[in-house]
Amino acid sequence: MIIRFHRQKGMVLVEAVFAVAIIAITTLAFISAMVFTARQAEVNTQHLYGVNLAVKYASMIRASTPAYLGDQAAPSGAFARLFLTPQTVYSNPSEPSASTIYNVSFTFTGWGSVASATGNSLTASFPAGLSAWNTNEWTGHYVTITEGLGRTQIMRIQSNTANTLSLTADLTGATSTNWSLNPDSTSKFYIDDGKTARITITWGDGSRHQTINRTVFVARAN
Repeated sequence: MIIRFHRQKGMVLVEAVFAVAIIAITTLAFISAMVFTARQAEVNTQHLYGVNLAVKYASMIRASTPAYLGDQAAPSGAFARLFLTPQTVYSNPSEPSASTIYNVSFTFTGWGSVASATGNSLTASFPAGLSAWNTNEWTGHYVTITEGLGRTQIMRIQSNTANTLSLTADLTGATSTNWSLNPDSTSKFYIDDGKTARITITWGDGSRHQTINRTVFVARAN
């Protein structure tokens, strides 16, 4: 009887140890799940705020005077000058040290002056602050001469380098045809008859670094 009692007592002790271990493992798993959920919720909230910022700045750019967008010579006080420098935005302006910091930058492209032109090309002279083009980013788009020699002509872009467009007057792109009148240094141009603004929003660092890009087209004011 004594031996049986000790065996039963030992079995109860082992069962208790196993029960405690199972509870501990379950608790740790639950805590880990809660921590992951909280972190993911924070990431989702930050991303949603970034998306809202992109929508906000896109709307602000569309509401600006097209002629002043991306123009370093825009008059003092012009609303469009806001987009000439990067912006820093806090998710909680009342507590900057405790909120997520969003860096918002703007690049503008899609217009300029003609430096030179051949029968089927245009080499651009960019206004101050505008970047060179990415190779072939304008393929399939259209360029319009808006001022100077050759005004009102429209050409289809077949390809481009950092500052030169290869063009055809055949707007379907099926054949290669030349300008009816070559533009010159008196001429100005717009791609797709407007300006393209690119908004980049970044936040976080290391493995949690995030980026949102938004492209906005603003038609030229006629």
